[in-house]
Amino acid sequence: KAPTSTPSTLPSISPTMILETHNPSKAPTSTPSTLPSILPTKIPETNTPSKTPTSAPSALPSILPSISKKDMFIKKYKSVNKKHKDVTKVKPLFKVYIFDEKKSSLKDVDIVIAWNTTMANGKVKNGTSKPSTTKGKAGIATIKLPAQKKSTVMSVRPISISRSGYQYNKKLNKKYDRCRLFTPKCPFVTLSFQD
Repeated sequence: KAPTSTPSTLPSISPTMILETHNPSKAPTSTPSTLPSILPTKIPETNTPSKTPTSAPSALPSILPSISKKDMFIKKYKSVNKKHKDVTKVKPLFKVYIFDEKKSSLKDVDIVIAWNTTMANGKVKNGTSKPSTTKGKAGIATIKLPAQKKSTVMSVRPISISRSGYQYNKKLNKKYDRCRLFTPKCPFVTLSFQD
């Protein structure tokens, strides 16, 4: 009886106990399920390089425009009518005097003038002068305008006054008839070519 009882009990106990107490299936499933959920969510939140490119450029542009420029303005103007080979016409010149904020004449200022004409028959023409530069001790720019019939009325206004290191300030322009030249109240100057 002893030899037959031993083999029948051992196989039935040993396999069932090993299967019930062995936990390899729980270990691999617990570790991977927690790691992927932590790593991807926390890394983007603590990533600092994304902040540095946006903060650095935003500070630089605010510093550059703070460089101050000196004011310049139109001290006065003068209109001259030169003779034309056609006695019914003239060759108009428009002279502009540019000064700085210290009320000193200013050279090397580039000026462009827009002009508008109304002829005796009511026909209207307009155009733009070639750039002219202030010269000499008086800071004068002489702008050549198209030849006009003496019966024509012309209005002129500056559309560009520029020089490096300076800004055009029309609020300082010379007053004529209680109105500053080329400001909203006096946007242009009218030229007459009658003798």
